[in-house]
Amino acid sequence: MAETQIKNVLWWHERFADWLLANPHLTQNDAAREFCCSVSWLSILKNSDAFREHFAKKSGALSAKIADTLLAKTAGVAEMALDAMAAKLENPALIPYPEILHTAEMTLKRLGYGADAKARPAPININFSMVTPEQLAMAREKMHQLRETNAQSGRPGTTPLLLEGRELEEPSS
Repeated sequence: MAETQIKNVLWWHERFADWLLANPHLTQNDAAREFCCSVSWLSILKNSDAFREHFAKKSGALSAKIADTLLAKTAGVAEMALDAMAAKLENPALIPYPEILHTAEMTLKRLGYGADAKARPAPININFSMVTPEQLAMAREKMHQLRETNAQSGRPGTTPLLLEGRELEEPSS
């Protein structure tokens, strides 16, 4: 906190804040000449709590407005570029295939569909077992027998758990 403080932000303090935002490349000496006051007074003003709060609000609002404007302009340029590219792609005879491929890959990547070059794909493990026709026929026969046994015992739809041909007890809940 500065030793000498201003209590309220006056109209010319607001103009000084505007001047600082409009001329970030100029020095405090330039500001003193512009506002016909001493550099030390500008320093007191600039370091006072009231001016700092006012300047922070003003610069924040300006930054938000600039960001919104830049975002809108960037989106407009991107839209124009995509329209021009789409129009050019309507006549593919004029465009070499590698350029079309590059454009498609780049566009899909920007949309989030392209794989990141640094990211490695997850390994895929495929486990399979070979079953002979005889083994399949035996398994089907065993399945039919178990269904008949369960139907006779009054437990339709349930089958006992098997491990290597041995029946296991079902887990109790």
